[in-house]
Amino acid sequence: MYDVVIIGAGPHALSLLSRMLINTPDKYEERPDNKSLFFKNKSGVYKTKVKDNPQTRNTPRQLSTYLRKGGVIDENVLNNICVIDRHGGWMTQWSKQFDALGISHLRSTSSIHPDAFDLHTLVQFAEDHRREGELLEIDGGIRGSKFTGPFIVPSLGLFWDFCKSVVKRHKLEDFVTKGFVTRLLPKDGGYDVCLASGDVIVAKQVVVATGNIGVKRIPGWARDVYDGCVDGSLLHTWDIINNSDATGIHTSDVCKQMVKLNMRNPINNTGNTVVIVGGGLSSAHLVVKAAMSGADQIHLVCRSSIKVRQFDLELEWIGRSRFIKLADFYSMKSFEKRSHVVRSSRGGGSITPYVHQQLVKLQESGRLIIHEDTEVWECNKDENHWSIQLSNGHMVDCYIIWLATGSIVDVTMNPLFCDVIKELPINIIDDLPVLTDDLEWGCGSGLYVMGALGGLVLGPDALNLAGARGGASRIAHRLKC
Repeated sequence: MYDVVIIGAGPHALSLLSRMLINTPDKYEERPDNKSLFFKNKSGVYKTKVKDNPQTRNTPRQLSTYLRKGGVIDENVLNNICVIDRHGGWMTQWSKQFDALGISHLRSTSSIHPDAFDLHTLVQFAEDHRREGELLEIDGGIRGSKFTGPFIVPSLGLFWDFCKSVVKRHKLEDFVTKGFVTRLLPKDGGYDVCLASGDVIVAKQVVVATGNIGVKRIPGWARDVYDGCVDGSLLHTWDIINNSDATGIHTSDVCKQMVKLNMRNPINNTGNTVVIVGGGLSSAHLVVKAAMSGADQIHLVCRSSIKVRQFDLELEWIGRSRFIKLADFYSMKSFEKRSHVVRSSRGGGSITPYVHQQLVKLQESGRLIIHEDTEVWECNKDENHWSIQLSNGHMVDCYIIWLATGSIVDVTMNPLFCDVIKELPINIIDDLPVLTDDLEWGCGSGLYVMGALGGLVLGPDALNLAGARGGASRIAHRLKC
């Protein structure tokens, strides 16, 4: 029996182990009991002590020494912990997802990463390796009183190499067990972690750190045709990512293969036409990938108007007023109100200014047509092509449809929690579980949840890298007790 089993080996799990291994306290741990950041007034309302952006507590020389030699870590923490991931390696699914969508830079700023030693280790890593050119400075008109910077985001390659260095410094290279967890069964004194292979791993405590494990959101008009489409001409974003995962092919290869197949199609005006449904960043990246792969005509169908903003949250959650927003969130005793904040602060899909510029160029070239405030009314397949009726009156014939319609985050639809909900019932509000302040599934259960399902405790960026860092700080001290 393991003391702790961590399900998933993405940035949430890596952030957790980093926080557990590094003994140095972090002034900026986002927990209501962190007295360096928050205090309760006489009315029981949380307030923040910090009014400026987080600052490093180390000199560049100290950061470089840590990056080169590693810091003081508590290796005893690892004695009886098991990390299980279906790929058998750190952040493999995360990397494949970014690669499949052709994402060049992260959306989060350079201070948000899994290394618990210091917020500025990523920037120092770039400087030490002479890779400052991979730190992209962004502005795009977002500078203001709510956030004055820094506006620096790392490239995917830089962030990936930095995370590999975190794994190496913490001596976690061969720490991940390959396995796909299908069920989580509560039992006296712990849990049975059931794998698809039939093996069962027994644990006293479990951390579910699987990131975005929501159910694919399939629009109503596509449900009848989606399941029956086996030729690859109608795919959800996660299908594209999983195809890349399973076969080693990437989005561009998928696109090229489809275009090549469709060149045999005698129907006019459909051969190189792609329809992408969705209005978020994933849909925009797929537009660019389709164009790069040879699609002559691309239709982007958006249910609402396109929102252009650098971050996927309201700006107050990113800048120096973040701690004020968190204090207000922690003060809310009503989880219904917290749920409203979580959903309203994200405000649906949005596109970064950089990617939006690429869409504008494709529009100007005539290769991209954007249908805003438009829905698909009807979709039919005739032989080897699709006919799509849009609510704006346009009819589009195409061979490829990609659904960039996101996921449904609903704990009741997650197979890992089916038995847990029955055996250890807790309140569920708007599909999210009401966890303890330490992200535990009820006091004393020994089950902890990271990622989007922790939104009622962590706030609207629970799924993001900031949520990984915040979640790690809450769970780590419990697991080390």
